Amino acid sequence: MLVICVKTFTPPPVTISAESVRLETWQPRLTTIGSLTAIQGVELKSEVKGIVRDVMLALFQSGEQVSAGQPLLQLDDQTEQANLKSYKARLKLAQLTYDRDRALIEKRAISQTQFDQSAATLDEASAAVAQTEAMLRKKNITAPFSGTIGIQRAEPGDYLSEGDKIATLQDLSRLYIDFSLPEQAVPDLFKGQAIRFQVPAHGDQWFTGAIDAINAKVNSDTRYIDVRGIVSNS
Repeated sequence: MLVICVKTFTPPPVTISAESVRLETWQPRLTTIGSLTAIQGVELKSEVKGIVRDVMLALFQSGEQVSAGQPLLQLDDQTEQANLKSYKARLKLAQLTYDRDRALIEKRAISQTQFDQSAATLDEASAAVAQTEAMLRKKNITAPFSGTIGIQRAEPGDYLSEGDKIATLQDLSRLYIDFSLPEQAVPDLFKGQAIRFQVPAHGDQWFTGAIDAINAKVNSDTRYIDVRGIVSNS
């Protein structure tokens, strides 16, 4: 009989870590991908045709902040200015004629037809002045709200047709954040609910916002619902 003696094998000690049990509140989360857009953002376009008048009246630079009502571009309005003078002269005469005929009609010195004609002429002259003043306002293009102006698309001397783009204007003080979630998440969503998000341009930095609106209809193709939040961009 052969007997072989071997050394008793002792397993190495096991390293463990321990931590005291404690109560924590677990916050459920929903994750998705969204898009940020300006709450106010428009393409500035010319309502009327005309020529950008001169370099001194191109009153903004691409990428700068502008204020509501600030003049941005002036189209040539020499014809309208001349017409306005003529129409104001006609309005003045029409008003004098109307006032005289009103005094005469009270004395029955003129016919009702003549007085009605004076009133119509006054209305026409007043309308001509108002129409020309409206055209002049359209040729003086101003910022509809405060924001950041985009790249300038019109230069002094350019001819602009109706609808030609001038620049973009974005109010970036607050942003919309639009995203979609599965319809199963609807019971857990409510207006004012907190949102935390990251954007690639800012690495691991977190930003916060709140839900502003939840769409009333689920997308029939994706079974997702659209949600919109508002974010302060200070």
